[in-house]
Amino acid sequence: MQWSSVLEREFGAVFHRNEELGAYTTWKVGGAAEFFCCPKEEKLLASILKVRSKQEFPLWIFGGGSNVLIPDEGLEGLVLCTRGLDSVLFEEKGNGYVECVLGAGVSLSHWLGESCRKELSGSEFLTGIPGTIGGALMGNAGSRERYIGELVQWVETVEPDGERVRHEGKEIVWAYRFCGLSDSLRVISRCGMLLRKSDRETIRRNFLHYANLRRGQPHNVRTAGCVFKNPPGEFAGKLLDRAGCKGMRCGDAVVSVRHANFIENRGNARAADIVTLVEECRRRVYRACGILLEPEVRFLGDEWGFLEKD
Repeated sequence: MQWSSVLEREFGAVFHRNEELGAYTTWKVGGAAEFFCCPKEEKLLASILKVRSKQEFPLWIFGGGSNVLIPDEGLEGLVLCTRGLDSVLFEEKGNGYVECVLGAGVSLSHWLGESCRKELSGSEFLTGIPGTIGGALMGNAGSRERYIGELVQWVETVEPDGERVRHEGKEIVWAYRFCGLSDSLRVISRCGMLLRKSDRETIRRNFLHYANLRRGQPHNVRTAGCVFKNPPGEFAGKLLDRAGCKGMRCGDAVVSVRHANFIENRGNARAADIVTLVEECRRRVYRACGILLEPEVRFLGDEWGFLEKD
């Protein structure tokens, strides 16, 4: 039986056909998903992955859509959006510490707001970072000073065969924009983060400090966050600026004049426009200083054809 028929037979109304994906991303570009699902329970997620392990249809996964680009022609197979896994619990641990048990689909901004209201400190360095807990974990999101992996007590994943597994935070490999759980089609479902009790004024000062670090980034525009990772000992934005990338344009996609490591959708940009700018930015920086920038944004789809050194 064809995989699409199996999905419809097993799960019925939880799937949507030809769902436009641009609305689910911060760039607001991209085509439709052949099949789309936003599960609200780990059990359903596990059942879907179990079926997929036998049928082997194309599978794409994202959460808040803040660091992904969807191709204009859309995506074949199944797109899983994890933002439906949005539970938030706070558990007292003693000695002034509280564990936050968070679903992968919880937005960082929502978690920070809830933590502030409960006067919990330790996560303020994530101020201004878009997206969800799951995506932040997969990319080990953070600031120049700290990364989210430092807070993790444990992470639960649904493995490609549908099995649910708990990973202790200290056993996971964390590095700059890297998490050791991101090497397969496993899906993060929830995690435990440890914060400490503090006072509202201290938390407010911390928020202001980290907001100030990001004051040079564009706000209230359609971007996907930083496009490129920082090379060792360098800042991608400064390299792009020196290479003359600010203000470059392709269609309605524009390299931000505020911060060169951001590409803005100024109207009706296409994914192809954004990719053209990404490739030209990499080319210019490589020709200027011999560094080939590595994208931080995830480009979903099979054939993007990124340039190699030329």
